[in-house]
Amino acid sequence: MLEISVYSHNFDSHKEGYFKIKESVDLLYEGYVNKDKIVSLLEYWLFSLSTLYRCYGNEGLEEFLHNRSNDPISYSYSNEFEIQEKVNHQSIKKYRLILWINRYFNISYRLASAPSAGFFSRLLIKYTNLSLPHLPCKYDKNLAIEVTKIVKSYLLHFGIEVNQDLIIKNIPNVFVSEEINCNNLTQVVLEAAPIEILQFKSFENIFLLNRKIKFIGYQHGGGYDVACNDPLTYFEKKVSNEFIGWGFSEKNAQQTRYLASSKVSEIKNNRRTIWIESSNDSKFTAFCYPVLFELKQDKDIVRYIYKEISENGVNYFNKKYPGKLESDRYEEIRGSIIDSEKSMESSLLRDDIVIFDNCMHSLMYYCLENKILFLIIEKRDAVQYYTPKMLSWYKLLRKNGLLIHDDEDGLLQKKIEASEFQRALPKEVHTYYKNVFNPTFLDD
Repeated sequence: MLEISVYSHNFDSHKEGYFKIKESVDLLYEGYVNKDKIVSLLEYWLFSLSTLYRCYGNEGLEEFLHNRSNDPISYSYSNEFEIQEKVNHQSIKKYRLILWINRYFNISYRLASAPSAGFFSRLLIKYTNLSLPHLPCKYDKNLAIEVTKIVKSYLLHFGIEVNQDLIIKNIPNVFVSEEINCNNLTQVVLEAAPIEILQFKSFENIFLLNRKIKFIGYQHGGGYDVACNDPLTYFEKKVSNEFIGWGFSEKNAQQTRYLASSKVSEIKNNRRTIWIESSNDSKFTAFCYPVLFELKQDKDIVRYIYKEISENGVNYFNKKYPGKLESDRYEEIRGSIIDSEKSMESSLLRDDIVIFDNCMHSLMYYCLENKILFLIIEKRDAVQYYTPKMLSWYKLLRKNGLLIHDDEDGLLQKKIEASEFQRALPKEVHTYYKNVFNPTFLDD
């Protein structure tokens, strides 16, 4: 049974603690043109501090504050899996022309996580990557002192004591800098996945400009707006003026991460059953995506899949999650191994049947785009956490036999047997994907 109350309580506690300081935070940035964005980012950073303490204790929180990176997610993976992130050491002297252009001209910004729209988009990405990390932030000592007081007050709500000097030395620049003057005050647009801003790698400093920034945020992977209890999705949307998802959000557009491929038209005589493995996640991300984390920890689901396919005598394949995030849930129950360093989508063929052990895997979109048959194994009590749009999708998948619960003995086995006669994704499912997920999607 899924149990996410500990995560919900953590988020509720954050909201209580933040409510006590919200008025003070608002006053700090009263004169900033992009105050709403800076305030939303600060709330996320505070949530991260209290959550890191909950996950790794005082030692972990202090280690994070000593870290050169301000990205809590990267820190959590470094702490648990020794995955190190790269630090940019480029000199600002190389980019004085770009900074001059940034001050005087009305050019929009775009990061690689935004959908690709051609050559000009790639130029904007290059320009954004060169300019934003090198904006001339001017440290405001008085502001830093006030922010430190607020951080300490927030942490005390949880009974967390942290040295004031440690805090003030490690607050991201966006919270302790003066506004950056631009001669051209025309509003400009930033298009990116909000998670890139929440990593505090200097892109967030765009909100220090004294020109209005309209931030259009984009979904960057699977799982968005599937469950109702995802704090990270909440913060990504809060910092955005407009958020565009891949099917379950209020506003959606066709995803461009996975495209139709001519290779999937190839048909082999022997159909392959391919089980896509889920990754390990850090403790911190459990508090960001509670339902997904619990589903990826559940061993009953993988036992069910193994029992159903092994008893059926199916010659199946496993695609491991690459690198250090490979999960140990699949040890001793894997079939033939597909090269884990090669992308899965480059290996799939139209005639394959793909098994997912949670409903939030991003590769599902590749299967939908290429009409590849897939089966999702899900816990029955996960349904109570679904958003309304996910619930509609769930009902459609159930109707077409593509979503199975792990308490339905023999059903996966029957579906795999029946798949010998069902060689493609049901038309109703693909039509729903075109018309509901992607209203601008044009049939071929």
